[in-house]
Amino acid sequence: MLVAIWWLGAIISAAGGLSILGAAFKEGFAWGMVCLCIPGGQLIFIVTHWAEAKVGFILQVIGGFFIGLSVGIGVATMDEEAVVTALDVPDEEFADEADDPAVALAPPAGPVLPAGKTFAQHIADLDHRLPAVREIAGRLPSTAAPRVAHFTK
Repeated sequence: MLVAIWWLGAIISAAGGLSILGAAFKEGFAWGMVCLCIPGGQLIFIVTHWAEAKVGFILQVIGGFFIGLSVGIGVATMDEEAVVTALDVPDEEFADEADDPAVALAPPAGPVLPAGKTFAQHIADLDHRLPAVREIAGRLPSTAAPRVAHFTK
């Protein structure tokens, strides 16, 4: 039901915008392009040509009211469990830790490493892979090989 109210508001608001755009083009091509291309152009046209633009403006206000109504009712009737599910909020244990500024702002204990590896093991693994990277770099065209070799020194 709320989605239908939202769509009704969106359609009414779009009709209002098209009405203003049509009135602007009737006034002149330049006014139509101003309303179409310049942010705030429709507002300037509404203020300066109220008699031609008031129907479109009123339609946009009514459409905005329906959109706001549907969103407001949706938020007011949403239960906490639906919000938690929709936002994928972490469980309470993590939320309690995040509430503690000392824990939430603390830097990681050390460098971020692959699971189960120490820093020394990770560096040794990278050193072990370096000859393979150099061998691949040697097969690259001669213009790229010096640049890759620069990064693998």
